[in-house]
Amino acid sequence: MIKQKYSDLFQQALRYMAVGLFATLLNYGVFYFLLEFGKVNYLIASGTGFFSGVIAGYFFNRKWTFAHSRSSLGLLIKYNMVYLLSLALSLIILKVAVDYLRISPELGNIFAIGITTCTNFFGLKYLVFKKAIIPAESTSKA
Repeated sequence: MIKQKYSDLFQQALRYMAVGLFATLLNYGVFYFLLEFGKVNYLIASGTGFFSGVIAGYFFNRKWTFAHSRSSLGLLIKYNMVYLLSLALSLIILKVAVDYLRISPELGNIFAIGITTCTNFFGLKYLVFKKAIIPAESTSKA
């Protein structure tokens, strides 16, 4: 049973990484386009790219990664809260990387994305798309 639980977690993590790769490429693509061609401030470009990836990732993560069949306003609010906290963390990391560590915005954003990818997976798994556990006594016939 424990081996199966870790196998399921591993499968979800692989799916999350595949969705995350797509969402990250979209995120970074929007960021880079706005930064280089739109001449938008790096923090605004990063936030815009971040939300582009979040929107795309929601549908794939809900249906494929975590096999959550129903969508609801509460689920969407929790999902967005995880990502809003992640955005704050990402922008703080980016700000420190660029302004204090003198890392380029492009490299600093990759570093921030790497860290928040991990925090997002666990936030989605355990706070948003968690499966309800039905107590054994409620499933037995009286």
